[in-house]
Amino acid sequence: MRKWDGTQHWTAELRYLGADAFGHWLGAGPGGRVRRPGFEFETRNFHVRWVPDDAWFVAGFNGKPALRLYLDLTTPAELVETGTGWELRAVDLDLDIVVGPDDPWSAAQLVDEDEFAEHQVRYAYPADVVRTVEQTAQDLLARIRCSEEPYLNVAGTWHDRLHELLATDPTPR
Repeated sequence: MRKWDGTQHWTAELRYLGADAFGHWLGAGPGGRVRRPGFEFETRNFHVRWVPDDAWFVAGFNGKPALRLYLDLTTPAELVETGTGWELRAVDLDLDIVVGPDDPWSAAQLVDEDEFAEHQVRYAYPADVVRTVEQTAQDLLARIRCSEEPYLNVAGTWHDRLHELLATDPTPR
């Protein structure tokens, strides 16, 4: 993930889990490394990342103690096979949607609106990008709050798949 000006935003090593009608799914277990410039940490939970085709977001579904859902509004993501693994390429557009670890889906919240406003000026986001991100955020909030799939059950199926894979082969791919 990068920012609008091309600078690195975050990287993480994730395993490619597969694809379904919703898009591609990646995942990692506890001990995974997540890096941003000047900051690095080791994950404490299992998490899967949903990369829908041609959508302006990617979503992370986490096991406790992390947030239940952390959804990043982004440019449409590309999932590219590099020969040594997969690389997710997208530009983070600041707005996020979160659901707490014990919260119902109806508690979904839009966050980082101040960062989005600041970066519209700093990076000169085009007006059509701003409109698309704002509309996408509102559409997603409505779908999440109504517990539409893949939020309700599908993400849990991919969590199960991740657990199965890591039990037999913990090496990221």
